Amino acid sequence: YRATSTSVSDGQVARDYGSRAQGNYWYVDIASTRVRAAVAKSSSLCKAKGFVGAAPADMDTFEKNHGLNFGAAQQLAFNRFVSSTARGLGLAVGLTNDVDQVAALAPDLTSS
Repeated sequence: YRATSTSVSDGQVARDYGSRAQGNYWYVDIASTRVRAAVAKSSSLCKAKGFVGAAPADMDTFEKNHGLNFGAAQQLAFNRFVSSTARGLGLAVGLTNDVDQVAALAPDLTSS
């Protein structure tokens, strides 16, 4: 997200000052086509740099109080989008959060 953040508008980003002591914790509107385009661009950048996999972080934001109005079903769909985008580029995909949805996401992730 950070490398492609200029393609995401302010209305698609919320800042939660309560989550981190320094107040720099960001959430994005996972339903936004611009956010999804930024994910695709970031995934392509990872592939171009020679990465073999991705481990998206904070993929459980539906559980947070961020004001972006999405729930578990939207989070699951977004996580699957991220996974399919990366896997479509030949990248392995892990998961660092979203324990509540890990069983549903397991087929979409890469295991060794």
